[in-house]
Amino acid sequence: MNTPETTPFPKFVVVNVAYLHSFDAIHEAEPIRFGLRGSDLFGSDAIGTPGLQHPDNCLQALEVIFRQLNHVDGTELISQPEFRQGRNFLRSMSVGDVVTFRSIGGWRKDYVCEGIGWTEVSREDADWLLKNISPRDFWGTFAKTVELRAKI
Repeated sequence: MNTPETTPFPKFVVVNVAYLHSFDAIHEAEPIRFGLRGSDLFGSDAIGTPGLQHPDNCLQALEVIFRQLNHVDGTELISQPEFRQGRNFLRSMSVGDVVTFRSIGGWRKDYVCEGIGWTEVSREDADWLLKNISPRDFWGTFAKTVELRAKI
């Protein structure tokens, strides 16, 4: 089985991010979803975004995304004005949030942010998570969340 460390990363990729939601109208009635071009995050041999190196595998890409979607020092993507205005204000990425990579030829990988690291999940599992689980219901890992949810 490929892991994020060994899964080769395509040169052209679209990144979709979905945050778990709180299930109440005050905070987030629906999961927050947005897409980013891989070339904006990682650079590319063809496009050549200055200062960025294209990742070799999914783990490297996930580390870049996690850093860019967490409020740290104001240099990250999430600190840019388009992500900080009104309803577009984004919280930092957290456990349970889902990153989906898509590329040509039907290539797709879905990953869940865990307490430590990332876990690859199926499209169906990612959809289930986003539909049924809030941040307070995520128990550190996807497997533990599924296990405890089954007991309810």
